Formats: sequence, C-alpha cells, structure tokens
Amino acid sequence: CQAEIKYYQKHDVLIQEGNENNEISIILDGTTDVLKKINNENVPVAHFEKGDFIGAMSRYNTNFRTASVVSTTPVATLSLCSSVLKPLEKDLAYYFVHSFVERLKLTSQQQAKESKLRYDLGIFAITAIMVASIYGLLVRSLSQIASKGGIATGLVTVPIIFIVVFVVIWAIKRTKIPIRQFGLTTHNWRKYTIEAVFYSFLFLIGVLFIKWLVIYFIGIPNATLIDGWQAQTQSYPLSISIIAMFIYALFCPLQELIARCSLQQGFFLFLSGSTRSRNVLTILISNLLFTLTHSHLHWFFSLMVFIPGLFWGWLFTKNAL
Repeated sequence: CQAEIKYYQKHDVLIQEGNENNEISIILDGTTDVLKKINNENVPVAHFEKGDFIGAMSRYNTNFRTASVVSTTPVATLSLCSSVLKPLEKDLAYYFVHSFVERLKLTSQQQAKESKLRYDLGIFAITAIMVASIYGLLVRSLSQIASKGGIATGLVTVPIIFIVVFVVIWAIKRTKIPIRQFGLTTHNWRKYTIEAVFYSFLFLIGVLFIKWLVIYFIGIPNATLIDGWQAQTQSYPLSISIIAMFIYALFCPLQELIARCSLQQGFFLFLSGSTRSRNVLTILISNLLFTLTHSHLHWFFSLMVFIPGLFWGWLFTKNAL
C-alpha cells in the first residue's frame, strides 16, 4: 500500500474505537474531536487539528483503536499504512515520544483549567438552586400576606424578579465564562427570533387544538378555548387588562433568563456526559425548579408552567451556542 490523502466531511467518523489499527494519519487540514466511550456514551477527551497525528497511541500500545475520532470541520488527512511506516519506525518513535510528552503537559494544564472551571460552575449551580428556592418561598409567603392586605401580588413579585435577575447576572459574571455560553448573545438574533416565534406559534396552535378536543369531545361545561382573556376583562376594565398583560409580557424574558440562561444552561455546563443526555436532564431539572416557584398559585397552574417549559427548554437547546 502507499500513502493516501483522504477527505472527510463535517461529523464524519475517521476512526472507530475498538477497530484494528493498520495505519497512522496526519491531519493536513481541519479539526477533529477525540471521543472515548464511557458508560455507553461518547465523551470528548481531546481535540486534534492541523499537524496532529491520529492513531499513534494504539499503534505502539494495543494495536486497536483506543478512541474514536470525529471531524468537527471538513478534514483532509494523509494516511500512512504499515508498510510505509516500517522503514521510518525509529524516527517516528522519537517524534511520537516527544509528541506524547507535549500532549501530556497540555492535558495536565487543561485538566487544571477544567477543575477550576468545574468548581466555579459548581458554585454557580448551587447559587442557582438557592436563588430559585428562596424566590419560591418569598413569593409564596409575601403573596399570601399581600392578598390578606388587599395588595396586588404583582407589586410583590416584580421587585423579587428584579432582585433574582440581578443575582443571576452577578453569578454568571463570577464564573468568568463568556456570557454567550449562557445564551446571552445577539448573534444571529433575527434568525433565532423568527424561528422562536414560528415554533412557538405552532406549539400554541397545537395546545389550542388539544384543548378544543377536550372541550368538545370529552365535554367541559362553560369552558371556552380562550377563557383567560374573558376572566381578565370581567375583573378589570379593558384598558387596565391590556396594560397588565403588556407589562407581564415584558417580564417574560426576565423569567426566561432565570429558567434557561441560569438554571438550564448552568446545569448543562456543569454536568458531564453526552450533549443529548445533558440536554434532557437539564431541561427536566430546570423546569421542575422553575415550576416550584409557581406552586403558590395552584397545582394546575404549576403544571401548565412545566409542560410548555419543556418545549421552550428544547427550543433553547436547539439554538444554544
């Protein structure tokens, strides 16, 4: 066999863990991730780029691939099979030893950085849980006091939301992680806004359709498709109702900042494992915590917060940077 230049597209598998190693490749262009199977999940353990060798470890160790390599960009490699490598064994052995030492040094430095990062993210995760818990307790207690005194609960919850948002932003900055990693960015905001409105519209249409099926086929007396508006306008003048709904809409992004950027993305950055498993787990955890902050209203209202929250949690991960 001879040396061969191979080309790969993004997300192609260059080598598969466990397969026999018959060649060593040099990356001519592009970047790759090295994935190690841990608990049946592919966990990123290294990153290769132009000039790095692929397959050297297994050739001088077990002769079987010790990890998988997947391209993160279009990649070009120069593959050298055993017959080509044999005359160069001595020279290559010296180079690989030197390369392994340098890689080990870089790995140690990277592990030190990751340990510090994980510590900071652990503090952030604990802070987020504490803030969510205190927020729920305060809202529940103060809302009951306000109701007995004839004070609108909005006068109580709004200042608390502002305080929680301030603490969340402070905690995010304390981690020294770029805020875009928490979803706070204007990158492609037009595209993501249009996409969010489109998917949310489809979701709400689906909810209305399910509600229609329940009302007209199961039968719920005096129920209408959109009864929240009717209840609101019966209790308050139309102008006041519109202003109240507009103000509430302004506070929705602040609540999403707490639920998505703080809880969901904070847990995602802290946990280890595959992207898919972390996404599922963090969507569930963040929505459960956010639902608990609404438990002072009614169990059914909390349920109606949790279910749509799963959808918007998915939408957040879909466009996560």
